[in-house]
Amino acid sequence: LIVGNSAPEVRFVEPRDGDFFTPGKPLHYKIFVKDAEDGNSFDYEETFEPRTFVNATWGKGDGKLEASEPGLALMKQNDCFNCHAVEQKIVGPPLIEVAKKYHGQTDALEASVQRVLKGSSKVWGDVPMLPHEALNPDQVRMMVRWVYGLKPGQGTGGLQRGLLGEVKVPNDQKLRSGVLEATYTDLGRAPAGSLSGKASVKLRSRRLEAELADEKKGAKVLGSFLGGIDHGNYARFNQLNLTDSASVTFHVSSAGQGGKIELHSGSVSGPLLATVEVQPTGSWDKWKDLTVPMQAPTNRADIYALFVNPGKGGLMNLDWLQFNPR
Repeated sequence: LIVGNSAPEVRFVEPRDGDFFTPGKPLHYKIFVKDAEDGNSFDYEETFEPRTFVNATWGKGDGKLEASEPGLALMKQNDCFNCHAVEQKIVGPPLIEVAKKYHGQTDALEASVQRVLKGSSKVWGDVPMLPHEALNPDQVRMMVRWVYGLKPGQGTGGLQRGLLGEVKVPNDQKLRSGVLEATYTDLGRAPAGSLSGKASVKLRSRRLEAELADEKKGAKVLGSFLGGIDHGNYARFNQLNLTDSASVTFHVSSAGQGGKIELHSGSVSGPLLATVEVQPTGSWDKWKDLTVPMQAPTNRADIYALFVNPGKGGLMNLDWLQFNPR
């Protein structure tokens, strides 16, 4: 047991949990790192910048994560990128150098697989590679094959390096969720080796499914939408950042009374952000999109969709609402 090094603390300055992403648009991020031995990223940016990596994973409405090359996906799920980058030395050698060294050597793959599984030392320097006994050989083979297939200029495997930057969001309108994960690997403190710290934020699509609201008062979940809506019912969405939103779209249907949907900030009687008039569409399964301008709040807030038609019931169905960027 070797002591003498503390794990770094990593956090996202931006974005924050629950913030929106827009398919096809860049997503800006900013990271702050504090380490007992290395200092902090504000005072020592040049030291922290090259050792900080951000990885993005995206999910669709069907719950499936984006497809990824199996070997790369396994490396992201494990601790490989804590110690290795594609084109830069962190703790271990750059992965592109590994690919160059073993290019064309038919017996090299199995030797590398065993080193990953059992650990090794004095292969690429004085810092040993710890064993990865929780992985099975087939998983490691996929990972090593991905490394061996790397070529100069190919990129960083979807990882972004740096304390400040942007991640490209795939241009896929079916995306409904995202996770950003930041990792910083410290310099170590002899005789203790390097340690890594991580932080993550969960992001969401600008389209919010009504039935997944954080609170539903009166309105009923009818499969994939809200229905059975009477005057005074509401749906609440926690801590939304709408500062860059200019309008809101509602996907609605009504074979009943119709009415209004009011968006309020903070409470059902809070500042009014937007109002839309919902006329009967002729059938409960005849849906229509209604878009209206919105007065965006200046701070994060709970947002209430309040259904209004005094003294009336059976007003409408609400499938989703979408906050459109400026």
